[in-house]
Amino acid sequence: MMQFYQLIIFEKLFPCTSKKIRIPVFILNITFLFVEVFAVIINNKNLINITEWTGRKINSPQQRFILGLTAIMIQPVIDYTNRNVDEETREVSAARTAAKIIAGTSVGVLVRWACIKAVNAFSGYELEKEGEKVTKILKKTGKDIFTPSLARIGDDVTVKNFKNLYNNHVKNLGSILATVVMAGTNFLLDVPLTVWLTNKFQKFVKSCRKNGGAQNA
Repeated sequence: MMQFYQLIIFEKLFPCTSKKIRIPVFILNITFLFVEVFAVIINNKNLINITEWTGRKINSPQQRFILGLTAIMIQPVIDYTNRNVDEETREVSAARTAAKIIAGTSVGVLVRWACIKAVNAFSGYELEKEGEKVTKILKKTGKDIFTPSLARIGDDVTVKNFKNLYNNHVKNLGSILATVVMAGTNFLLDVPLTVWLTNKFQKFVKSCRKNGGAQNA
């Protein structure tokens, strides 16, 4: 927190009359505060344990699905209940938001799952052991391009803990590969699917409105 307080004291002793100078100083203050708070959070042992447990129990596709499920329950509702715009604008906005979330979540989950499966399929291995200690990891066949070296998965690797370390490697590498792949799928799949779903949702909303109006009449 020291840098944050130093900047505040500096600003008090030497007030800036120019708005062009005051704004960057304010942003710098907030940045230092965020960094200090974040440092406290990541050094908290309980939070570290929770994060590690989450990473072991919930894989990347499941995490993306949970984020999408949370978003679809909240964001379209916020758009639809926005009273600052007319009803038709609210309906279009809610439909577009729902379409973007469903498209992004569907593609994100599918790509992550496929990449992890692909890495797993090309990570066959055979182990060299001395008692319970793993001394070397060998590729099972020539196609196993993602098989990790021993140094990549840990220093003290035993037969007992190898499978967990190997699974973590596959998940992490699959998630990294998915990030690269999604740079392309965002344009090839997300955008067309979002447009298609938006049109479908808008037609559905309009038909519901017409049916509701006909019943009221």
